[in-house]
Amino acid sequence: HKFRQLFFMAFITLMLTACAPTPGQWFTRSQQAYHQQNYGQAYYDAKAAATNGNLKAAYALGYMYYYGIGTAANPILARQWINQAANRGYRPAQAALNSLYNVTIKAPHQASLPVPQ
Repeated sequence: HKFRQLFFMAFITLMLTACAPTPGQWFTRSQQAYHQQNYGQAYYDAKAAATNGNLKAAYALGYMYYYGIGTAANPILARQWINQAANRGYRPAQAALNSLYNVTIKAPHQASLPVPQ
């Protein structure tokens, strides 16, 4: 009886995992929602992708936090997410960090970020 319960739980876990979107799929959904101006959904999907390791999504999430798109503006979280993508080699995030936080160029509130692709 215990073996049957254990097997059933393992089977359900496997099925739920197999049905879960990949980080790339979450990011694609986020892009689609963004282009449809459904910013709350775009934020939700970007966050799901970013927390599961998608670099483009991490940058996009930072962009959304920076501008307050789909969520409240939060410059601290914006920098954390953009920094995470930049530290893992995503060039647009590296350029954004230089543009945003190099105070010799311009103040963060004056900088504009390239739109995530």
